[in-house]
Formats: sequence, structure tokens, C-alpha cells
Amino acid sequence: MAKKINRSALLLVPSAILVTLACWFWNAPAAPATAAATHVIAQKEAVSHGLALVGKVEPAESITLTAPFDGEILQRRFEEGQYVEQGQMLIELSSADMDIRLREAMADRLRTQAALRKLQDWQSSAELRRANRFHANATQHAAEITLRLEETAALYKKGIVAKMEVDSLAQQQRSARSELSAAQEEVDALSEAGHGQQLKIAALEDANAKDKYAALVATLKSKTIVAPFSGIVVRVPNSGADAQADIARTGFRVTRGMPLLGLASRDRVRIGATVDEAEVRQLKQGQVVEVSGETFGATVINGTIEAISSVPSLVSQGAAPRYDVKVHLPELASDVRAQIRLGMSANIKIVTYSNPAAIVVPISAVLTEDGKTYVAVVAGKGGVEQKQVHVTSTTERNAEITGVPAGTVLSVSNAR
Repeated sequence: MAKKINRSALLLVPSAILVTLACWFWNAPAAPATAAATHVIAQKEAVSHGLALVGKVEPAESITLTAPFDGEILQRRFEEGQYVEQGQMLIELSSADMDIRLREAMADRLRTQAALRKLQDWQSSAELRRANRFHANATQHAAEITLRLEETAALYKKGIVAKMEVDSLAQQQRSARSELSAAQEEVDALSEAGHGQQLKIAALEDANAKDKYAALVATLKSKTIVAPFSGIVVRVPNSGADAQADIARTGFRVTRGMPLLGLASRDRVRIGATVDEAEVRQLKQGQVVEVSGETFGATVINGTIEAISSVPSLVSQGAAPRYDVKVHLPELASDVRAQIRLGMSANIKIVTYSNPAAIVVPISAVLTEDGKTYVAVVAGKGGVEQKQVHVTSTTERNAEITGVPAGTVLSVSNAR
């Protein structure tokens, strides 16, 4: 016969086991917690930042040739894009109008020369000789009248002649003296003409006529327009698509100063690019740049920024302003120069900041609190100490700082 099991005893066994396990867990040692921070070391390394731009090859020297005077194009000996040598004839102008002006200038020159020469030789001029003769005659006549008056007055005192004869001679004497005074004034005035202001005016007019004639002669020599240096014929800057065809063609009448063609140097080139308003503040003249690209093959060329525009380029309404930058290139090797064409693209690398001995830490190691920047420096016995620093520059991952030396151990929170 089976024994009867006490159910109350069976229920007490599991309860005792649970109590025992609870006591064991309560008194068991705690497991090590996951580390809340890691340590990093401030490193000394070279830091540099820069801009990467794409520019185009431009002529380092270019000019616009204009018409030297009004005339008609007789010959045109170039095509757009053609390479021409220094001194090569490009355009010949008709000089018919200039020939007329030159003859008029020659006539003016001859007239002013004659007028000046006449004043310079004034002492022997016909006018002054005539005035001197009149003055001499007036002097002689006045002397004769005076002598006759003296003789007649003596006879009158003796009662030989009437007083009327004395009065008549006295009147003649006054007239003779008046004529003599007028003759003297004319001599003085004519004598002054060869020495005073009139001579200066004549000299100035002759000098003006001489310069005008010389200028026309020099201008006339430029009726044949030649290339001032070797280069490529280009379309007149800022002209319409067909402006050159409308101007520099045979039979076309041009006016003085009218643009005819542009000439761009091929042997000396530079790179032109544009930058935005944030980038332009990082640039300065004389900054060293690296130029590379398919245009230059495997060659990397060191150039310098030679010009930065102070005004923005023409942009569409609402677009951000951009500024022109010109990069000077040194004289290129002949094989490189032979491959270059105006308008080709070029890569430009500009170093805007460089520090060969920067102190660099992960950007997560830099903390900011109450407007101050600091790092957590690991102190003795595992403690940390806040050290204020200054952030010089940053990248996506790192920060360049000052305020702690290289090799400093920093604590970086994993929660950051």
C-alpha cells in the first residue's frame, strides 16, 4: 500500500530554493561597468587647408587694335584664330582723307613760319623802315619850320615883317611837332611788335602748327596696321558674335578709335578663374598656387596670384557675386607650351592655411561651455582636469588647437 505524501512539505522546498538564490545574488560581487571614456593623445602634425578651383587658360598679354584715323579698309590679311608674327601686316587703310588734312597742316605750318620769321627780322621789315622814314621826314620838317619861325620872329622885332607871318609859322610849327609825335609813336609801336607779346604769340602758333603737322605725319605712317607682338588674332573683346566680320573687312569705312581686332599672346599665358564672396576673402596677391590638368600633361606648375578683382563679375539677377582671379605662370617649357590652347581648362589648388607643426586632436575631444573651449586632460591617479584651449582650424574629424603641448593625454567621452 503506497505511502501518502505530505503536500505542505513539497511546497516548502521550492520556496527555500528561491530564498537561497535571492541571497546569493544580493551578496554576489558587481560586474565591471562598461568604460565611460577613452583616452587620446594630442598629436603634432602638418595641417593645411585650401581651395580647389577650375580655371581657363588666358593670354597674359592682349590688346585691342583700333583704327588710327578715319578711312576705308583697303586690305585685310588675317583670319580669326590665326597665329601672326610680330611686325606682320594685318590691315591697310586708305589715307585719302588724311592726305587732305596733311596738306592743310603743311599750309598752316608755312604761314606760321613766315609770320614768325617776319617778326624775328622785324628791325629790317618794310613796315618799320617806312615808319622810320616818315619819322625822319617829320623830324626834318619840324626843324625847318622851327628855324624859319626863329628867323621870322627876329625880322618881326626889327619891323621888317608883319606879325601875321610869325603867327602862321607858329601854327605850322605846332602841326609839324604833332606829326613828329605821331611818327614817333608809330615807330615805337612797330619796334615793340618784334620783341613783345606779338612775337611770343607768333612763336606759340608756329610751335602748334609744327606739332600738328608732325602728329599727322606719324599717324599717316600707321595706315598699315601690323602686329605689335607675335600672337593669335581674336575677336574684339565684349563685341557681338559678328562684330569683327562687320568691321574689319575690305571696303568697310572706319572711324578713328574704332576697334578692329584683338591680339592675344600665345607664348605667355595665365590662368583665369572666379571665386565666391567667401573664397575671395581667403586669397591675396602673391599667394602660391599649383596648376595642373590635362592641359599640362603630368606637369604640375607653381604659379602665383597676380590679380584679384575688387568688383564682382557680371552675374544674373539674384545670383551670388563672383570675383575674377588671375594666376601668373612662369615661362613654360616649349613642349608644354606647344600643347596649350587658349580657353583650355586647368585645375588650381590654392593653399589658404598651413601649419607644419600643428597640435591636432579629435574634434570630439573639444568641449564648449559658457562660451569657453576646453579639453579634458588626464591627470594623475586617473583623474581629469579641464584645460582651456583655442581652436585654430577644424576639419570634419579633427581640430587644431593651442593651449596644450603634443603628447598630452586627453579624456574623450564615449557619449559624445
